[in-house]
Amino acid sequence: MKSLATVFEIKNFDGFLDPLNQYANEIKPHIKDVLYNVLVDPEYEQEGDRLIYLDMVSPSPKLELLTEKVLEISGKFEEYLNEFPEADILHDILEKNLDNSSFPRSGRVTLELDASAYRFSLVMTR
Repeated sequence: MKSLATVFEIKNFDGFLDPLNQYANEIKPHIKDVLYNVLVDPEYEQEGDRLIYLDMVSPSPKLELLTEKVLEISGKFEEYLNEFPEADILHDILEKNLDNSSFPRSGRVTLELDASAYRFSLVMTR
């Protein structure tokens, strides 16, 4: 049973069972297909849809940060800027040369989070 769990969790065998990795790696694409096509209970699917649509009509959440933290975070982004693709919006943001005068006197920055701005890529091998 433990071996079956290892295969379906797409993990590698170790120790005495290490030689089984060769076979497990060969069937991984098939296991992924099986897992992607597992039937989902309609109630569960409806609940997922409900949450998505609820999120779409809900007001955007807000995040409040201290100015010093924003400067610290932007400094880290600047430090690793060459790791981001050239077309990344981060380049445009960091060109603005943020400093204390760029922020409100309250010492706090309020960000309105837009969930539609985030993209998650789903990689499926079929």
